[in-house]
Amino acid sequence: MEVRQWDEIVSAYTKCGLTKEKDKLIAISGIADCFEEKMKDDYLAGLWRSVLPYQLLWRVEDPASTRRPEEYRAPSWSWAAIEGEVKETFHIQQEDKVGKDTCVTILEARVTIPSSEVTDNVTGGHIKMSGRLARGTLMQQDQSNAAMSTRAQGGEATAIYGVPELHLHLKDNKSGLLDKTPTYDIISESFQHKEVYCLLIRHTKYSYMSSGITEDLLPEQKFPMSLRQKREPKTESKNPPKSSRVMGEFGRLLYAAPPENIYPQLKGLILVPTGNAPREFRRIGTWGVLESGVAEKKVFEAGCNAFNDLEKDKGWEVENVKGSSYFTLTLV
Repeated sequence: MEVRQWDEIVSAYTKCGLTKEKDKLIAISGIADCFEEKMKDDYLAGLWRSVLPYQLLWRVEDPASTRRPEEYRAPSWSWAAIEGEVKETFHIQQEDKVGKDTCVTILEARVTIPSSEVTDNVTGGHIKMSGRLARGTLMQQDQSNAAMSTRAQGGEATAIYGVPELHLHLKDNKSGLLDKTPTYDIISESFQHKEVYCLLIRHTKYSYMSSGITEDLLPEQKFPMSLRQKREPKTESKNPPKSSRVMGEFGRLLYAAPPENIYPQLKGLILVPTGNAPREFRRIGTWGVLESGVAEKKVFEAGCNAFNDLEKDKGWEVENVKGSSYFTLTLV
């Protein structure tokens, strides 16, 4: 898929330094023009409309070395809003699964451009969307038992201790740990904010095999087949084991994952209010529940329930989507 190629280009591009950092989007505009024509898609400050929920999950390689540019050049939801290396975002194995595992509804997405060229620098932009929200607190860890972020500097690693954990507000003034090591866009900004909002973007399932083979799965898949490009001699067995290997076409191995090896996987954004308009937010990082995240998923569900009870009558636009309350917000 072309969007994977675009992600690879962005990852390589954001490693480079520009003479004029305000030209971040202009310098890549020629490549973006080619992709826009090939993909027949709308270009939005470095992201693509058709896969926007996925691409909102971009994350920085090293939060300790990133910073904001001196001049505005993109909304906070775009990778162009920071100066630093960005990792690819589009992790999905099959094109026909696109959109089936996302948990937000994009209502409107626009950027303000001073010229007729859609790949030019932008002077503003917003995304109006609805999704599941929870309130959270960034809690700095004790240095004696702290996660740390490192950056390479002249061949040496500098440790930053006490990177804040992400805890959610639950009912009865309780809290629960959602993510011990969130990825902040700029590490210093995580110390400036305490109260945050957590927006769920993607919910998949994750299968883990003893061989280490993993794959993102759709939420409704209870007995998934995990696919891996690997060649082995074909073997026949009338009574395959519970976690059996079955040879597929082109020599690919298909693994039937037992239910006990399937875990929920959640990914989302960490937001803070802008203070400029009601229910208007900007992004400061991403959070994720990976590997065996059963307990964390329960924390998120409890956090959403607490948010629903507290905020549903405070002027939010709310809709019911598959039994969950989706709150409408604007991301700038």
